[in-house]
Amino acid sequence: MHQVAKPDLFFDSSALFAGIASSTSAGRVLLQLAEARVVAITVSEQVIVETERALARRAAAALPFFRQALRASHIRIVRDPALVQVLAARNLIGHEADAPILAAAMQVKTDFLVTLNR
Repeated sequence: MHQVAKPDLFFDSSALFAGIASSTSAGRVLLQLAEARVVAITVSEQVIVETERALARRAAAALPFFRQALRASHIRIVRDPALVQVLAARNLIGHEADAPILAAAMQVKTDFLVTLNR
């Protein structure tokens, strides 16, 4: 039997924050699908740092759930991209601050970038 590869979703910090902080968000549904091994979720080190800071400021009660989700094997954490990759991504994105996230997603050849940003 041929096994179909599951979609790999790269979460930025806004999507990860929503998935952790809101039990009714689409991000939470995607996290649950990852836990069920229907999809794969990848994040970069920068996404982890940004999400933890945002949760500490705006939804501190969700921090234990966030740390538990990170310990679970259903979220893959990758290194931040090299500066040359970030500079190349700047040409593809309108918001310069998001270039490291786009570069990280491109670096791991993810299928989809999940964000709440435009």
